[in-house]
Order: sequence, then structure tokens, then C-alpha cells
Amino acid sequence: MFELGDSLFPWLILALVGAAFWYALRPKWVFTVKIENGAVAFTAGKVTRTFVHDVEEVCQRARVSVGEIRGQSRGRAIVLAFYGAIPGECQQQLRNLWQMHGTLR
Repeated sequence: MFELGDSLFPWLILALVGAAFWYALRPKWVFTVKIENGAVAFTAGKVTRTFVHDVEEVCQRARVSVGEIRGQSRGRAIVLAFYGAIPGECQQQLRNLWQMHGTLR
């Protein structure tokens, strides 16, 4: 006799394996810096005060009012990811600053 539990078990295992892969492969965020009204409104994780101050200056000069900068762990390096209306030129300046200041790790 066919039971509903017999057909759900393989799907449940597949879902659990898929969730485990997603969890293992998702981006590993080291820090987050949020910009609101041209100023740094929130930071999470470990970044230097100098980097936070410079982010604020660069964003004010570029007239960035809202955005987010995240540091993503890639092997031994941390790369920046940008969200919001942060112009490419501003992004490059922030990458350059990141190379100079780095993290507290």
C-alpha cells in the first residue's frame, strides 16, 4: 500500500541537503557600513575608525545620500560589495581606502 510519508521522505532529505549547501555557500559578511543622509548611520563588524571616517567623507563629496557597503570574505581577502546609488568612481575610491586601512582582524 502506498503511503504519503514514503513519497515525502526523499523530498525532505533533498530539501535538507539543499539548505545545507545554501548555508555553506552564502556570502560571509565581515562588516556592514550603512550610509543615510550622506553620513555613516550604522556599522556592524570590525572596521577601523579611520575607514569609517573616510567612507563618510567620500560619500559626502560624491553626494551619496543612501547606500550600504559590505565586506565579504573571499578566501584570505575581504572584498567590498556596494548597494544603493553609489557611483562607480566613489566605489573605486572606497576600494582604494579599504586597501590602505583594512580591518582590525
